[in-house]
Amino acid sequence: MNVELPSVSSLREEDVRVGATIKALREARGLTQEQLARRAQLSRPYLANVEVGRKRLSVRSAARVAAALAVPQIALIAPEAGGEAA
Repeated sequence: MNVELPSVSSLREEDVRVGATIKALREARGLTQEQLARRAQLSRPYLANVEVGRKRLSVRSAARVAAALAVPQIALIAPEAGGEAA
């Protein structure tokens, strides 16, 4: 089965921004994708796709990621609101 991934140019800017914020918060805490995925009860491939903007977080997944990173959910979409620069 041949699955096509979206090209970088077709990624939505907001998804890329949210993914970059999650990655920055994860790295600031010294966590690997595997560790964050486990803490958030998500698969590592899903988290990897979120971090590069290929996948969009559901509300439930955003809540899990925020809890695993110990930040308010708003920090994932508006880093300046979370009190921590991403």
